Order: sequence, then C-alpha cells, then structure tokens
Amino acid sequence: MTPEQQKRIEQRDDAERRRAELSQQIARGEKSLLACDDDRTRASLNRELSAMRDELHQLNTILTQGFREPFGEFRQRMGCECIQLGLADGYADGGCIVGRGLFLFQNGAVSDGVTNHYEAPVEQATLLRLRKHFIATKIKREVAAFDQFKASCEQQAGYHVRSPMTCPPPPANAADQLRAGKARIEKLREQLAAVDREIAASPEVHAHRAFLDQRRANQQSAREQLTEIAGMSI
Repeated sequence: MTPEQQKRIEQRDDAERRRAELSQQIARGEKSLLACDDDRTRASLNRELSAMRDELHQLNTILTQGFREPFGEFRQRMGCECIQLGLADGYADGGCIVGRGLFLFQNGAVSDGVTNHYEAPVEQATLLRLRKHFIATKIKREVAAFDQFKASCEQQAGYHVRSPMTCPPPPANAADQLRAGKARIEKLREQLAAVDREIAASPEVHAHRAFLDQRRANQQSAREQLTEIAGMSI
C-alpha cells in the first residue's frame, strides 16, 4: 500500500467517525430544541444545528466522492495492461457487462477510468471469459492495424514507383514493422488458444456438456418411443 493510499484510508476513517458524532449531536440537539421554550435559546440551537447539518452534508459528499481510488493508482495496483473498449467491443456475460468507454484489464478487472473500479472476478469461469475478451479485442485491433499499415505501404510504394521525384517511398523499416506486428498477432493467438483450453477444461464447461449429452439422450429416447408407438397397429 502506497503512502497516498494509507493517507486516504485514514482520512476516510476520520470522516466516518466525525459523521457518526455529528449524527448523534444533531439528534440530541433536535430533542433539546423540541423541549426548549425560550426563543433566544431556540434561535441559538437552530444556528448550531444548521452548522452541524451543513458539515454533515459536506462529509456525506466527501465520503461518497472524495476518497475513491484514482484511476492511476488502480491501474498501477493492477500491474497489467488495460484497453479502453470501443463501440464494437462491448461484452455481456450474464450479470457481467463491459461496455463502450470502460477499461478492461488483462487480469479481468474493469474500470470507468475515473473512480469506479471493479477487481478481477474470483469466479474462474467469468475470469476466463473476460481474459478471452481482452485477448480477442487485442487481436482484432492488431489485425486491423496490420492490414491498414500494409495497405498504406503498398499504396505509397505504388505512388513512389510512378512518381519517384514527388512521392516518397514507404518507411524504410516497413517490412520490419509488419514482421513485428505479425509476431504480436501470433503470440496473442497462442494466448487465446491457451485460454480456450482452460475454458474447455473448466468444470462449468464439463457440466454444460453433460447437460447437452443428457438432453440429446432424452431426445433420442423420445424419438425411439414415438417410432415404436407409431408402428403399432391392430
């Protein structure tokens, strides 16, 4: 835990203690106000209660918004790569929805990029599916970048062949860049295959397969029974 995080925790604890104290003081003050008959004393109590209510409102606002972990600290604490999802990168899996604009981390964590963060899921099946979505999104983007750069280089090379004096050639290291991109894509595809193997070996998948096998067996039994009944005549 960083010193900043520790300081934020201590400040939040202090604010929560002060909020509890103020709530008790306000409750006692309201009772005193109800039992008071003197106008000047009532006016004084009203001023004190008003000040305490203002302070309580400020503390509630701070506790709601002011002590959340900033995205930079959350990202540093996750210690892995993250990608911001676009319009075509949305993901939904039961109650787990990761939509446009959110940041998906390699370890399955999710953040809105501000102060709302969600740790990596502990449920293995959900974690594997989020990891798969992260890798699949990376592959899609790497392939799109590879195709775009390759087409741009081919077009630029064609212009240079036709007009070498006015059109510059593609970057001198274009082929190296394409080879590096291909290597990244191949590595990501290997990672995706590994995650797919983990998913295939998970108890959830085995249970689903058993369910499908049983359903097929039941359907086959029903068809055989129907055939047998239909073949009977007198």
